[in-house]
Amino acid sequence: MERTIMIAGEQDQYHFSQGCAEAIAELGAKAFISYNPADFDKCDAVLLPGSWTGINARLWGEENVGCDILDDHLDACQTEILQKAAAAAKPVLGICRGFQMINVFFGGSLYQELHHKDHHKGEHIQEKYHDTACVPDTLLYHLYGERLCTNSIHYQAVRAVPSCLKIAQVWFSPQVTEEEQVHFLRLCQEGAITETPSDCIIEAAVHESLPIVGLQWHPEILLKNPAHAADAKKILQRFLEM
Repeated sequence: MERTIMIAGEQDQYHFSQGCAEAIAELGAKAFISYNPADFDKCDAVLLPGSWTGINARLWGEENVGCDILDDHLDACQTEILQKAAAAAKPVLGICRGFQMINVFFGGSLYQELHHKDHHKGEHIQEKYHDTACVPDTLLYHLYGERLCTNSIHYQAVRAVPSCLKIAQVWFSPQVTEEEQVHFLRLCQEGAITETPSDCIIEAAVHESLPIVGLQWHPEILLKNPAHAADAKKILQRFLEM
């Protein structure tokens, strides 16, 4: 049966929602764009897309100091949609801001301003590719093995990780040694990381009991790159099968 996916984001000049809808359609499912919680019952699963707006730090108990482009209405609507999805155990895929919203919704926090601007900030996401490490015994590891090249542009990032989310993928700054990387990944595998240090960025996490996955990177954009399309299809297809 053909599935219907709710793309719960804005329709704006940056086309994050539109790009996700096109990617879902390319894989044979239906998609509609709306972040109105009243439309939740029309879908089989939810995709929270990226956005150039940040998440208000008040949602995790801090004063907002790192972001001057906020959308409190979007925050409130996506929070209500996540409440409905968690209660109904409907699948959710969060991309970029969507992943950050998932993390905050379940009790985590964000870095309001990234330290690694050269690696993760810029005007064109197609230019921002990173080598990342997948955590053993996670969905990302089963799909991709030890390493995966991904793309992301963002100025906020996951900091404190709630206990219900398992870290599945990590980007390390060039200063982190291979031995330190192995040690950190082992701690992630054991669920021992509760707050991420400033020399790494969490690129993906998976809920321990609900069908919810968060990605800091953009599979809908990777899908357009012949060199990375196969990797993009793996995670998107897995989402559609949840």
